[in-house]
Amino acid sequence: LIYQDQPVNAGSGFLLIRSDASSAPSLVQLATNAPNSTYFRLNATSSHVVYNNYNGELYTAPISGGNAVMLANNLATNTLDDFILSPDGQTVVYRTKSDNVSKVFSVGIHGDSDPVELSLMNTTIFISDIPKFEISPDGAYVVFTFSKNSENWQELYAVPIAGGEVK
Repeated sequence: LIYQDQPVNAGSGFLLIRSDASSAPSLVQLATNAPNSTYFRLNATSSHVVYNNYNGELYTAPISGGNAVMLANNLATNTLDDFILSPDGQTVVYRTKSDNVSKVFSVGIHGDSDPVELSLMNTTIFISDIPKFEISPDGAYVVFTFSKNSENWQELYAVPIAGGEVK
């Protein structure tokens, strides 16, 4: 069971997590500048919770307790609108939008590396929208669709989850 508490003091928000009915809930403190999450997910190993706040910032925190780490903080002009976790629980893939332009990034769940843009193309094509993105079952690739320029049709692409050539 996992849920978000909504305390009176919004700066002290936290998630309550209980792994089974026989133990007391463990608390995971949200970063004080990210008091309320819009949604959150547990990674596959149940070791971390990943969440975003109303400012579009992306955070991770260990389920065992400890400080939250900001995974994406360069979103001042972008809106973080979705994120997914790799099957091994070690990578977060997220999408941002700004002025109707979508970008997809990956970042390690521990926050020890900078995000890598996955939607970079060696072309002058204007990527206007990436409506859907998924991680392959083996966790090796991120697959996404996008519309080129202002076309009304979608193309399917794949890129290694750590970054690389878009195919």
